[in-house]
Amino acid sequence: MIAVIHKENKFEEVMEHFQIQRAEYVVQEIHTFDAQTLYLLLQQFHRTPHKLVKLTGMAV
Repeated sequence: MIAVIHKENKFEEVMEHFQIQRAEYVVQEIHTFDAQTLYLLLQQFHRTPHKLVKLTGMAV
């Protein structure tokens, strides 16, 4: 994970852009998962308190 430090007025805009790029990277990685790996990932989400903030329009 790359740290982002930004002190200008556009902090929120820069952070939103960073989060979008991060989400796009994650989606690309998930698209390469086979069925078993995807199943295990979903099971991990169900077992832990971590949340996906928002996933819309994703097809695997």
